[in-house]
Amino acid sequence: MPRARILTTAEQEAFDSPPVFTVLERQKHFALSETVYALVDTLQTPTNRICFLVTLAYFRATRKFFGHQFHPGDLRHAARLLGVDEADIDVARYAKSRAHHHRVMVLEYMGWAPFDARARQVLTGHLRPLVRSHSRLKAMFLQAIDTLQRHKIEIPGAYTLTESILDAVRRHKHDLVEHIRTALPAESRTALDTLFEKDPSVVEDLKVQRSRLTLLKQFSHSTRPSKIKANVTDLGTIGELYRPLHDIVRTLDLTPEGLRYYAHSVIKAEVFQVSRRADPDRHLHLLCFIAHQYFHLHDLLMDTLLMAARSATNACKQEDRNQYYDGRADRREAARSLVEHVERTACDPLNRIESIAFQKRLPDAEKVRRIQDVLRQRGEQRQALEQQITRFKDDLQQASEERAYFEVLERKSVKLQNRAADIVQQVQFRGNDAPLLEAVRHYQVKEGRVAHTAPMAFLGDEERRLLTRADG
Repeated sequence: MPRARILTTAEQEAFDSPPVFTVLERQKHFALSETVYALVDTLQTPTNRICFLVTLAYFRATRKFFGHQFHPGDLRHAARLLGVDEADIDVARYAKSRAHHHRVMVLEYMGWAPFDARARQVLTGHLRPLVRSHSRLKAMFLQAIDTLQRHKIEIPGAYTLTESILDAVRRHKHDLVEHIRTALPAESRTALDTLFEKDPSVVEDLKVQRSRLTLLKQFSHSTRPSKIKANVTDLGTIGELYRPLHDIVRTLDLTPEGLRYYAHSVIKAEVFQVSRRADPDRHLHLLCFIAHQYFHLHDLLMDTLLMAARSATNACKQEDRNQYYDGRADRREAARSLVEHVERTACDPLNRIESIAFQKRLPDAEKVRRIQDVLRQRGEQRQALEQQITRFKDDLQQASEERAYFEVLERKSVKLQNRAADIVQQVQFRGNDAPLLEAVRHYQVKEGRVAHTAPMAFLGDEERRLLTRADG
């Protein structure tokens, strides 16, 4: 099997090549201090002095070493700084032992550590979250560079860094396979292998019947009741496979992204490609596939539930608004009629009573008699007015309580129930709203049959009053 690659050929060549300095960059990285002069003075030959200074400049710029690779312009610049004749520089005679010694001097001067066995352990520990998530290899490569720089460890060549990353990935995969080999019971292996069998319960207009694995790869995103029921059925099938494997899945050294990685390899592959994998490796992929599809289908059904509820709520609000706007004329007519009735039945008699009461020439007995006549004449009208006011108050109370909205909700609830009932019964809910979770569990236990014994603590007082009929 060919070795995996992280960088392209061009990227690797660029990574392993010394930097090309601008004039300002060259002045910055070739800056000489008394300490650098002292280090240079310990070197005997002009070649060693120049190569050491260029090596130091390259490390300052990139935190890497490049062996015998030197740009001629950088050699000339170092020679001018140290007052060395260019003719005395012979890079071909720059021995490997000298180059290694200069690397040690540079690291000690800069206060950095070499990329050794300890550095590999540090790097592996920091890459572990990315390895567990099966992040992109190039993301791991960039993270490795950042980690080494933060810990003041030299950055090795592209090949060495690539091998370190790939070795961490291979060892993690090996540990997972070995864990599956030892922890997965025989009955669970058999259950996973049944995914390759044909499902006789599925009637298809196809000449070739598909395996259970193929049928569980894709789920419908439709909100049609028939599609929702099919997803709920798939959830039951996957749930039967997942529940015995739950504890093993939790012990896998994988993040949700890592589960998704193995699951998608199954989803994208042909069934025969998955079936040809060796036993522990095949079972690892199938186990991650089942776990991922179980979680994914839960999320999908929850999204469907929220979408159906939002659609039903919006439709009810729209109908309630339409009813309110359609009733504007009736409400205006009722208000006008009430005002006219109040004027005839209350205001006019009061004006007559006021006129009688303030007539000074009439004796009190006559005033009382006439006021009684006025009140007696308007008795029936006052009763009709009281009834009209009561109806008007009831209409206002109903509008303020949004009773009409709840009535619309009740009328349209069947459409929502067709989409939500199966989801609420099958999906596992978690959260901090204990009263609501209690109601959901009651609904699931009773298989959707709601009676007066159903928990209602999750409802507000006003909601309970509006949702409860007179018979309880």
